[in-house]
Amino acid sequence: MSNPSQKSSRTTDFILVLLIVFLSFFLWNTVLVFPIKLFVVFLHEASHAITILITGGTISEISLGFDLGGKITAESGNDILIASSGYLGSLFFGLLIYLVAEMQKPRRYIYLSLALLFLIIIFISTPTLEFILIGLFTIGLLVVFGFFVRIRLVKIIVKAISLVSAIYVLIDVKEDMLSQEFASDAQIMAGLIGIDQLTVSLIWLVVSVVLIGIILKLSYKSKVKV
Repeated sequence: MSNPSQKSSRTTDFILVLLIVFLSFFLWNTVLVFPIKLFVVFLHEASHAITILITGGTISEISLGFDLGGKITAESGNDILIASSGYLGSLFFGLLIYLVAEMQKPRRYIYLSLALLFLIIIFISTPTLEFILIGLFTIGLLVVFGFFVRIRLVKIIVKAISLVSAIYVLIDVKEDMLSQEFASDAQIMAGLIGIDQLTVSLIWLVVSVVLIGIILKLSYKSKVKV
């Protein structure tokens, strides 16, 4: 059972996390937030890559630039799962990183396991140099998270970065919903299952909002730290 001081501390941390998230979007086009953008887009492309591999496919090409544009092509694999894994996978990883910050015992192992997973993706996917550099940056962050997240300030930063990553999925889906300039994941998914892009995007938006809400509620109200 948490005492009043613990509850107050948890509330303060939660408010600080939300404040950092708000400021991040306010400063979205500045160099201060650019590292978070790199983190977000790497989670997106890595999620595609992981899904290709676990559904029996092989990665023909994977690239990711500092302009935040990414591309991945595959041979075989489940096309529907691959198309949906970019947004949903990066949402999953963002929320996992956020939630794990409250787990005192396993969090280091989980963060380091994610770093190892992404390192394996880099080694086996023959990526471009920029993808490698952005991937190593993401891996470095996860290693820092693993060893220093027990520090209160670091935990707040970790949760803020991962929450920005998760919320950015909503913005990315919204932009793809409105854009007709390129073949977005939503457009590809729509073609595969035979429904319009808007419906696909709305489904992803609803799923994302619900999952973010659930994780925030669990994180804030949880009294037991594993």
